[in-house]
Amino acid sequence: MKKILLSFLVVLLFNLIPVFAGAEAINTSDLPWERFNFRVGGFFNAVDSSIRYGTSGAGLEVNLEDALGLDTSMIVFKTDASWRFTDNLRHRFDVSWFSMHRKSSKVLEQDLDFGDYNFPAGTKAEGAFNYDIVKTAYSYSYFQDDRFDLAASFGFYTMPIGFKVKSDVGDVKKSNNLIAPLPVFGIRNDFAITPKIFLINSMDFFYVEYDQFRGALTDIQVAVEYKAFEHVGFGLGAESFRLKIKSEKSTSYPGVDFDGRISSNYLGVMFYVSAYY
Repeated sequence: MKKILLSFLVVLLFNLIPVFAGAEAINTSDLPWERFNFRVGGFFNAVDSSIRYGTSGAGLEVNLEDALGLDTSMIVFKTDASWRFTDNLRHRFDVSWFSMHRKSSKVLEQDLDFGDYNFPAGTKAEGAFNYDIVKTAYSYSYFQDDRFDLAASFGFYTMPIGFKVKSDVGDVKKSNNLIAPLPVFGIRNDFAITPKIFLINSMDFFYVEYDQFRGALTDIQVAVEYKAFEHVGFGLGAESFRLKIKSEKSTSYPGVDFDGRISSNYLGVMFYVSAYY
């Protein structure tokens, strides 16, 4: 967590530099920031996930890609939209959706221990680890001119997460589902390199300890967008996402009914098309 907090503070200070510089705002009619932008693209990512049942010492943490043969990389679709809903273009609402569903079938090479049940080596097992990420956020541009748009944001990551492993020995199943609405704070920084080329980056951060629940999330995105036509652009970007959730069944955190720990990280590259006005 110290590294995560340090990274967040560095990004925050970097984004505050233009504010300290005291640049003057200009008329909004001269600003290059679009009122509405819709993006859709293909996202190629490398994934690393692990799960552990029970938080009191029972069971081992299992790497799902190694143990169950889940894909370590895949291509999925991702969409997002933004809307500046005031005349001064400083207030903005964002929504995005990303889905990663993976299934596998594998003869286990070693015993898998999931808390109160053991899947023995040599057993054929079918596994699935699915989650969707729906992000909604509001941001306010505390500094804005014809080159920079710097904003602080607050929003929610709603993440339906489902995990299941099924054995061919007695049709044994072990499954859990949880929906974790995670409030996040963030920094957004858009920079007009030229009138047609824009550098876009953002960082969202979340950490909470509540009752028997502990969760941490960081989502860092950076992209270069080329506005090739009057209302159409193309972008190439990268994203690093890290999620850790630890919970006991007795927790009263909303949307969580899970006893154990889940960790999921991905790093990917995205090519997208944007429509804006």
